[in-house]
Amino acid sequence: MTQTDFQAVITNLYTPETGMTEKQLLDLLKRRAQTLAVPPPQDMAGQTIELLLVSVHHEQYAIPISWVRSIHRLSVITPVPRTPSFMLGIFNARGQLVPVTDLALFLQLSPTEHTPNSKIVIVGDEETEIESGLLVDDILDVIEIFKRDLNSPLPTQDDYRARFTQGITDDMIVILDLGTLLNDPQFTVREEL
Repeated sequence: MTQTDFQAVITNLYTPETGMTEKQLLDLLKRRAQTLAVPPPQDMAGQTIELLLVSVHHEQYAIPISWVRSIHRLSVITPVPRTPSFMLGIFNARGQLVPVTDLALFLQLSPTEHTPNSKIVIVGDEETEIESGLLVDDILDVIEIFKRDLNSPLPTQDDYRARFTQGITDDMIVILDLGTLLNDPQFTVREEL
């Protein structure tokens, strides 16, 4: 934008009701532009990951937002015979039938009571077109963290759960690896009658 174009914008923005002269308005906009042009502090730079924070058996887990398709209140789930115990059944998500997994049971945690806060988070992978519902105790928040702040799974964490963990934050939030989780052979029921 040239100085003439900038001056034209200022002239169009200026109105006597603001109580500012054109010069005062021009100075204000220049100060704002200089403030916004300052690069973020070094500790604020870096790749981030946006996460849906959920509660599962009194622990905090996070699901990358890029995997989340929709969130639904817990309602009727139709059981499917001869499926693993963590597979609760089929849920009608706006006309689409989606299998629902109790995330606590899948992660081999103790089962928890389902409450009015319980939600079904529909997650999916666009490449493989796999979709599944994950039953969680509650939706807590949407957070954003720096990828560099992810720690490896704890050495004390059992190998089973560590397989489905992308990393752990300093606040002990477990970031789930949905690619590994949804493609786990346990999710595929291949039984013929």
